[in-house]
Amino acid sequence: MIFGVTFLMGLMPDNLNHFQQLEAMVGVSVASSALSFLLKVQEGKKFSFFEFVLHISFSALFGAIAFEIMYQEGIPFHWAGAICGMSGWLGTRVIRIAQIILAKKFGLNQEVFKDIER
Repeated sequence: MIFGVTFLMGLMPDNLNHFQQLEAMVGVSVASSALSFLLKVQEGKKFSFFEFVLHISFSALFGAIAFEIMYQEGIPFHWAGAICGMSGWLGTRVIRIAQIILAKKFGLNQEVFKDIER
C-alpha cells in the first residue's frame, strides 16, 4: 500500500501550493478509506451507503489532520502521501483502538462507552 501511494504521489508535480497538496492528501485518504470499506464488503459485511460516507468522511478528516501535522514538521510531500494513505486505510479503526487503550488506562469498562453513545 505504502509503495503504491508513494508511486502515485511521484506522478504529481512538485510545484503544488499548500492547498493543492492538502487536496491531494485528502484524496489519497478518501481513496484508501473507500478501498478499505469495500474490502470489508467483499469479505461479507453488508453494504450501507450511510456507513460508507461516514467511513470516508472520518478518513478524510484524519488525512487532513495528518497532512497538516506533517507539513508543519517539514516531512516531504511523498512521505506525507504514504502516511495519509495509511491514515485513510486505518481511519475508524484507529478511533476504536484509542477508545480501548484509554478505557484500559483509566480503568473504564466498555459499558461506559455504550452509555455515552446513547
